[in-house]
Amino acid sequence: MEVNTVNQKLIYAILQEIDTCLNQGVLPLHDDYLQHLSEAGDILEYLLLMKNERLIGGTLVTKGFNHTPHRMTNINLTHLGRKALHL
Repeated sequence: MEVNTVNQKLIYAILQEIDTCLNQGVLPLHDDYLQHLSEAGDILEYLLLMKNERLIGGTLVTKGFNHTPHRMTNINLTHLGRKALHL
């Protein structure tokens, strides 16, 4: 139960940071701008989860033969992400 609350808080913090960066004109926004939000260094996993939930959009850059996720760039908020941010 506590993990879910932490995850929800982190997802909300990521949405806020994306919104702030975009309002400041940071383009292209990529996962390096968001690394400071997660002490565990798993921000890319959260971004992939958020993209699958359609909270954000962005381009996934993969690496190697097996297409391992390497980074995400051109991150933006979807309509659903903006709605979640303003709840």
